[in-house]
Amino acid sequence: MQTQHLVTILELAVGPLPATILLFPFAIGGAIGSGFAVFMILADRTNSFSTRATMLLIPGVSILWTLSAMLGVSALWFAVITREMNVTHRPRVRNILVIFLLVGIVAAVPWLVVMGTGRETFDRSTWAVWIVLLLGPIVVGSRHLLLLVMERRDTTG
Repeated sequence: MQTQHLVTILELAVGPLPATILLFPFAIGGAIGSGFAVFMILADRTNSFSTRATMLLIPGVSILWTLSAMLGVSALWFAVITREMNVTHRPRVRNILVIFLLVGIVAAVPWLVVMGTGRETFDRSTWAVWIVLLLGPIVVGSRHLLLLVMERRDTTG
């Protein structure tokens, strides 16, 4: 039992904690800024409807990406903290958690891919920061995703 507590503390320390402390404030600020951009695009009557709809794509994707990441980190907190409480024995809770963890992983992985394949080159310190902020949650989230899927398989036969 004590080993499980240490695993939980380690998972929290490398998983959702750094992302929550360092990324959530920026994510919220970015989402608010994107929301203002959407409002301004919709309020601008000088452009045609089709032009405004096209202009909504960038802030819309930004908001979707941000909310997906925040949803994933929130699901990761729930998965790590409730693992010892066996809350996921209920199929609906487990299925929702699986979906939300997947959404979060899908939101985080492309960021690292873009950094690795983009035109820009990033120095080691930049990579180190993003590895800490994204790779930890991706690995811990993937672990819990696997545990939830295996748990589902065990209960369905």
